[in-house]
Amino acid sequence: MVTLTPGEERQYTYTVTAKETLTLESQSQQALKATLNFEAKVVSAFKSGLAETLTLNERRLEQHERSTTREMSQKYSLVADDPNDPNAVMTRSIECCPTYRRLLIRVEIRCPYCAVSTDLPILAFQELPKLATRTIDTLRNRETRVVVQGAELPARR
Repeated sequence: MVTLTPGEERQYTYTVTAKETLTLESQSQQALKATLNFEAKVVSAFKSGLAETLTLNERRLEQHERSTTREMSQKYSLVADDPNDPNAVMTRSIECCPTYRRLLIRVEIRCPYCAVSTDLPILAFQELPKLATRTIDTLRNRETRVVVQGAELPARR
């Protein structure tokens, strides 16, 4: 929020850095066992066995990173009006906030045995890459005037 008085000028510079990290990990294990038994008829006391086990372990770790840096510069000013005018602006406040999209997500839960299903509604908010701004002017006669300027994309470098 920025508050200005007549004849005042301000400049702001913002730097926003967002970092997203996605980590995927998977592990698998395989075992193979083989046994070979044989008996010799010639010598009755001779028995032999051959057994072998092969085990394979695999572990996989995968990471993805994404980083975004955005720098914005904004300049605000308020021109001095006639001091005797009752409708002259005494102070101006400029407010900005992020905008969101409201999403209704329906998840269906179904029993695999009896096929009975239930809906589960989930309310979620998704941030949009826009800023909603409005200006609040306080006049000399103590009235306030609110001007909604809408949602717009932030200034990019």
